[in-house]
Amino acid sequence: PWSADGYSFAKDGKIVVRVARIDEFPDRDDAPKSVSELFEKNLAGADKASPVPVVEVKACSCKTCRGRGKLTQCMECNGEGMQECDLGHEHECEFCHGNGHYSSTFGAQDGASTVACDDCDGTGRSVVASRGLDTCVPLPNGQGAQVRYMLKLKELPNVRWRLPEGKWDDNMSPIPFWFDGGEGLLMPMRVNGGDSDNIKLSAAA
Repeated sequence: PWSADGYSFAKDGKIVVRVARIDEFPDRDDAPKSVSELFEKNLAGADKASPVPVVEVKACSCKTCRGRGKLTQCMECNGEGMQECDLGHEHECEFCHGNGHYSSTFGAQDGASTVACDDCDGTGRSVVASRGLDTCVPLPNGQGAQVRYMLKLKELPNVRWRLPEGKWDDNMSPIPFWFDGGEGLLMPMRVNGGDSDNIKLSAAA
């Protein structure tokens, strides 16, 4: 997070929010000036904002544990996800790719223990973990919003957004949203089909 022009900002490349300046987040010399420009250009139309709908996603087989509900602890790194190389440096474990565990469908090493999968609470079925990063919620104007960001938006108090009128333009303008205490911009995406059939929108709670 950083501060500029009386606001404090945070972003991850797909979504950005700003709130009234928080002193613990100082100005940064390398802060992206384009963010402030994006807000000035796209934040109009609060009077036309509507509540962000609730996203309902059917539970699917958990991709982390492959539906088993449990994971096998990696014995190569003792579940730490990191290994020390011959030169004494720590690196991501090549066997479990830094996770510290792997799906039990791959077969367990001798003596390896199993643990319940956190992503699905050991059920083998998951909503969030089964969603690919690019799985989107189809919106009325031909664009889409990533499921993970829609779920995050609904955690904000009294969140509202303004969708572009008519068909989404080719400039990929961000979707402005407002919430009690701040405002933000969400980058939309093209609807990619696939398991968007498992997603539906309902009226905001």
